[in-house]
Amino acid sequence: MFTAATCERPVDLEILLPEPELVIISTFSPQQPFRATVSSTRPALPPTPTTYIANARVELFQSDNFLQNLQPAPGTLAPYYEALEAVPSEEQTYTLRVSAPGYRDVVAQDVVPRGVAIRNIESIPLGFSPGPGTDEIVYHYSIRITFDDPAAFRNYYHLRFQQEVLRIFISEAGDTLVTGQRREQIGFGSAINNNTITAYLDDGVLFEDNTFNGRRVTFSFPFETNILLNREMPGHLFVELRAVSEAYHRFYSTVGRQQNSPGAPYSEPVIVFSNVEGGKGIFAGFSAAMDSIWVPR
Repeated sequence: MFTAATCERPVDLEILLPEPELVIISTFSPQQPFRATVSSTRPALPPTPTTYIANARVELFQSDNFLQNLQPAPGTLAPYYEALEAVPSEEQTYTLRVSAPGYRDVVAQDVVPRGVAIRNIESIPLGFSPGPGTDEIVYHYSIRITFDDPAAFRNYYHLRFQQEVLRIFISEAGDTLVTGQRREQIGFGSAINNNTITAYLDDGVLFEDNTFNGRRVTFSFPFETNILLNREMPGHLFVELRAVSEAYHRFYSTVGRQQNSPGAPYSEPVIVFSNVEGGKGIFAGFSAAMDSIWVPR
């Protein structure tokens, strides 16, 4: 109960909090077994940590045929449920049913799209400039990715990039020796957003084929990599082209737009898409094609 005290007669206002719901997060592809995190919705205020559900029953179906129960696994970042045998197949529809004590049962369904191959990657050097530190330089280059969009239906994509940075040692003879490497996820700011492309936080871009359906298409992106002078050099750029379902695209597009929203008092709110009936979250399929190219220096 909340009591509002003013110069007028006190009024008791009953604040009804929504019942907690199950939150399911699961994206799946033929490259990996089914996995799903199960948690509970949280109140907006005060901020609280995520409550993961450890005693859920998570059932997996292909169309209407039961496949198996997903089993709990500890996880490194968060606990999850995993299928020990079932692996997704392209162009197949899967259903996830989840129940847990104290919550309404939820169900979600989605399909694994057919994969789309990367036809070509081209790297174009654009020079370099001084970095923010005295011992840093910035490599500038452009990447062009070409693929053939299938014409039979609407297609959705998630294009992801990782830059390899090599640790090097230059010997007295002038030879360059590689002593280690790391990979850096490449993201894009919200300035790249338009009616077709949406930047997804620090994890590439999302787009659909409404402007190039059924055609060969080439996307070009400018990149820059900061490295330590004489101690590092750029290696391969790894490219992942995900053909994703409509649900995948709608969920992560709205998540990206919400996170990039200015949050001004009169700004338009962004409602995050969900395909989980009776709860919140996403259950969505994708197929991935991988390729890489050596970054010029």
